[in-house]
Amino acid sequence: FSEQSLGQRRFEVKEKRGHEWLQGQRAFSGSLLGGCVESLFDLIKGERNPIEKEIAEKYHIFPTAEEWRGKIVFLETSEEKTTPENLRKMLETFKQVGVFEQSAGLLFGKPQDEVYYEEYKNVIREVIANPNFPVLYNLNFGHAYPRTILPYGISARVELDGSAVLVVETIFAEE
Repeated sequence: FSEQSLGQRRFEVKEKRGHEWLQGQRAFSGSLLGGCVESLFDLIKGERNPIEKEIAEKYHIFPTAEEWRGKIVFLETSEEKTTPENLRKMLETFKQVGVFEQSAGLLFGKPQDEVYYEEYKNVIREVIANPNFPVLYNLNFGHAYPRTILPYGISARVELDGSAVLVVETIFAEE
């Protein structure tokens, strides 16, 4: 996240915990849509930078409730290590605009340095308030190490098999 990081060798990360199925059905599919919680929230509320909200509204950047329909939502927190209270406010805002009501399920990234690990799980469950809505937690994508990406718009199927191994199949459309 800085110039000093450019050209630096990445370091190995020892996993303390694996992914956790928090709730809901153990298989779902859809196209991937999501990103950094703080950045997406700012598109709606503009608390960190009011111009972001103005631009997002002018150009219709934040997806409508209908555009979330059937999507696999992926969310992750940034290096800011947002407090559980702020995460609650952000997720409640997403809920109000129809993100969780319309989507197929949620993939939630590993908290940076596992700060607020348990608290985030509780906030997610409480805000979604639907035990049938699938949530898979502590996945390695986004800001936390090891940093990996999820591609927007790709169709995917997520399921947990009997041995608690995550299976993700991407489904490529023929062009």
